[in-house]
Amino acid sequence: MPSSPVNQDTLDFVLSNLAVIKEIQDTKLRAIDAFFSEGKVTTRISRS
Repeated sequence: MPSSPVNQDTLDFVLSNLAVIKEIQDTKLRAIDAFFSEGKVTTRISRS
């Protein structure tokens, strides 16, 4: 099979997107941690 530059471009695109998604998820997790540590939703947790 001949190697196509489109495949490599697509792979690079996907990999860079995954890195961005991981960054966003890490940021969301930190935000959620901060939110919980402020005690805004402790009542909701204790009920569930």
